[in-house]
Amino acid sequence: MANVAAGTVFQPVLTSYGMSVLGQKLRIADAEMQLSEAVENVSAGHASYARVGNFTGGLIASFIKSIG
Repeated sequence: MANVAAGTVFQPVLTSYGMSVLGQKLRIADAEMQLSEAVENVSAGHASYARVGNFTGGLIASFIKSIG
């Protein structure tokens, strides 16, 4: 990781692939929910799903980085 960049993104666009990823079902603590619901719960401040959100965010980011 020789190059490190920082900045601000204006008006991000979610592609069809990103929309399909958000529609995937997850099993969290014996409850099944969509990834988008888990992300909303993390955004609302429910700490119990924070680790799952960090994991999936890292997973998606690493997949996108491996493509490019």
